[in-house]
Amino acid sequence: MRRCKVSPWLMAFLLAVLMAGFGGEAVRARTLATSTDSWAFVIFGDTRGSFDPTKMPPWDVPVTGVSPLLPQIATKIVSVNPEFVLHVGDLCAGDLYRDLIESGFPGAEVTDVPYDVQFQNFKDAMMPITVANIPLYTVRGNHEVSCLEGINGHPDPRLAAAYYQAFGQYMPRNRRHMPGRWGRENQQELNYSFSHKQVTVVALDQYSTYVRPNPAPVPWYAPENTTWATNFWGYHTIDQTWVKDELHRATTPFRIVMTHEPIFVATGVPYGANSTDYQWFTELYFGPPSFGGQARRQEFVDIMGNGGVQLYAVGHEHNLSIGSFTDSAHHTMYQLIAGNGGAMAMNTLPDPPTPEGAFHLLNYEDNMPGFTLVTVDPDANTMLLEYYVMDMSDSSWSKESWTTLIAGPTAH
Repeated sequence: MRRCKVSPWLMAFLLAVLMAGFGGEAVRARTLATSTDSWAFVIFGDTRGSFDPTKMPPWDVPVTGVSPLLPQIATKIVSVNPEFVLHVGDLCAGDLYRDLIESGFPGAEVTDVPYDVQFQNFKDAMMPITVANIPLYTVRGNHEVSCLEGINGHPDPRLAAAYYQAFGQYMPRNRRHMPGRWGRENQQELNYSFSHKQVTVVALDQYSTYVRPNPAPVPWYAPENTTWATNFWGYHTIDQTWVKDELHRATTPFRIVMTHEPIFVATGVPYGANSTDYQWFTELYFGPPSFGGQARRQEFVDIMGNGGVQLYAVGHEHNLSIGSFTDSAHHTMYQLIAGNGGAMAMNTLPDPPTPEGAFHLLNYEDNMPGFTLVTVDPDANTMLLEYYVMDMSDSSWSKESWTTLIAGPTAH
């Protein structure tokens, strides 16, 4: 084996991972400069390079696969002194450029950016966080699998391999192999959990098992056969038993499920049940109601409610929103869409949004990029969500006027 020089970024990243611990407890060395035991962490995602078909060229220049806003966001995150950062997926553009080239999109003669280069560009942009030794936990978004996964259903194994090399291998490795139900080869280092002080995070990969449509849409990027027997665009399944086990194993008062796609329509597109158009709504992930999609979703919601989850943290839709929903036993939970990490904002869609009936939308921000700061107060038994946003006209930062206070469980 030849000797190689270890980069400062890798040294910082490895140090952060080792401090976080593979088996459970995240770093305890960092403390907030307060007189209480309160502490904070950050949730954000969708930091990929943008694609805007109304512009030419339709992507950020230079083409890096990563939002040019990410360095500013990372710097601001460091300033609020979080003890760790959760990234809810779509770190980079992935095979977006390749898909555009294959579909013959005008102006798509741009040079395709290799996957490992895109992930390195993400690391470079996130340098303020890693230099500060703040642990970073990630999950795959559809752009870490295939940017149009759910439509063409043809993930590139090289993209998955690049994610593993850049991030997957550094995530906690406590996902247990369950013989006869789920293979280790498509779950290890993708699903994991960790606990830090009063919080347990269950990180869930939504893309390990894909249920393909039958027959396949032809062509995949603009199908003419919009009605077929199995389902519309295809959907994914998750290891719900593993999620249930991890939640019941947790001993912390606060429990968060972190993944990429929302399970309730909040913002981004109007709700349309059984629509044959490509929409970023529930039926895309769980399957349409006519094929049991709502029942699959309800089962997952009940698992979270019975497992003591207060917060379901996701991205996928390029904006910020917070709302509440309940399970069959009337446990109240919150869905946070933190997809305003720098990807092109969905600011041309219905305003106000039209969420589906099962979801109570509380607040939303369609325009400005930023992140969510979660402050845990163990004495008050609360999590306070505050929303930092950047004005792109002058790069100034502010907080939204609204916050969300989530109470922990009461003693019985």
